[in-house]
Amino acid sequence: MKLDPNLFRDPDTFRPERWFEDPDQPIFSYGLGYRMCAGYTLANHVMYTLFTRLIASFEICAGPGIDADPITGCEDPAHQAMAPRPTGLYFKPRDATLLKGALLRDLYHQV
Repeated sequence: MKLDPNLFRDPDTFRPERWFEDPDQPIFSYGLGYRMCAGYTLANHVMYTLFTRLIASFEICAGPGIDADPITGCEDPAHQAMAPRPTGLYFKPRDATLLKGALLRDLYHQV
């Protein structure tokens, strides 16, 4: 599908920005069937770990003046699958001292 010239005018060119130009383009991140990416399980585990650590380490809040209500704050309440309006997020550390220590350790190991 990603190489279909009926969907993409230049299917053989690596152009990830094509999804910014038309976000409704189909996307299959890992492929399908026997040609599926061999590392999809590892990638899913890494993303799961990343998001779990983010949720455990930060309170994720809506930015100032943002309607975060699940009904009134969505793009179109009439849709079957509601999507939030574009918004800014605020990441508040759950333990600022622990975060500062982790960042300093990381910085120390980079030097």
